[in-house]
Amino acid sequence: HIEVGMFYLEVKRFHYKLSQKYGTTTPFFMDALKKHHDKVGAKGKTARDVGSIKNLTSEILGKVRRCAIKWADADFVYIPLNTGKHWILLVLEIEGKTIWVYNSMRGKSTGLKDMAAYIACIKHLLPKLLDACGVYKQHPSGPMGNQEIRINEALNCPQQTDQGNYGMFVLKIAKYLMMDRKINQVCTEEMAAYRVKMATELYKYAESKKAV
Repeated sequence: HIEVGMFYLEVKRFHYKLSQKYGTTTPFFMDALKKHHDKVGAKGKTARDVGSIKNLTSEILGKVRRCAIKWADADFVYIPLNTGKHWILLVLEIEGKTIWVYNSMRGKSTGLKDMAAYIACIKHLLPKLLDACGVYKQHPSGPMGNQEIRINEALNCPQQTDQGNYGMFVLKIAKYLMMDRKINQVCTEEMAAYRVKMATELYKYAESKKAV
């Protein structure tokens, strides 16, 4: 349901005319990024070295979905990540060249520990792909070059009190961030109602497309 949920949030940018310029990815983006990083390894030192990986570059160029935008035109990109145990929300702050990690099941450990296997591909491969797709071509800070993407834990991420709603937490936190609302209002008790609301809005959207 995460893939459908992220599409739903992408559509909301148009329907609600939200001021924030943002993009989203499918849940498969991070897995593809890691697999390609494992394949390229230390050889991927420049944007040219990493080659053209359509399933990755198509996301960055905004070609995957009807409502998608180029990352070059976005301020933020919302990226769901499945750690193998639960879902985490990654938010790429384009101008700041930083990934913010929202882990609703952080517990007493650092929220970055759960995504340790993905840190290398984010720091080293993602910058090369961003340059290959011209994301920073028009930005004052210029291209990534040899810079790494910074990874910071969002310490204000609300923590869930159950073991089954991590996917919904990702979607709800993403929605609040997209709408510039305070995420401390997100809580486990809201999830059942939010699930129904999202399903209703998706159904209405699907019906409206049939009528066109």
